[in-house]
Amino acid sequence: MVKIVSMPGGRERRARVRHPVDSTAAIILVNGGARFSGRIQDVSLDGCRICSDLPFLAGVYLKVQTEFRLVGATFQLGGVVQMICDRRLVGIKFLDLNERERRQVVELIAEIERLQAEAATLRN
Repeated sequence: MVKIVSMPGGRERRARVRHPVDSTAAIILVNGGARFSGRIQDVSLDGCRICSDLPFLAGVYLKVQTEFRLVGATFQLGGVVQMICDRRLVGIKFLDLNERERRQVVELIAEIERLQAEAATLRN
């Protein structure tokens, strides 16, 4: 089950909206195969943020594979480490998504938005 969460307000520099989520995730280094388990915190059309269970000792600009499950679907998407904050919070930029993967992310975001709207309606 995915938990949809609210993000605190603030100035956003990104071109794409981040959609807050909470589910299990993993980051796999393409060269070396090391696997870091954690939780995905948000997702957008361009990437995601994952909080690793253990310190993420690899650096930025490394190619990675992300794995996560949201709203009943499993995603395995390639990307690059864009930023590392406090050695655990890792920003991933999706790279080289094929048409099927891109469509899956678009559908995922549409479903997250639908669930957020539904939750907002129930709160009011």
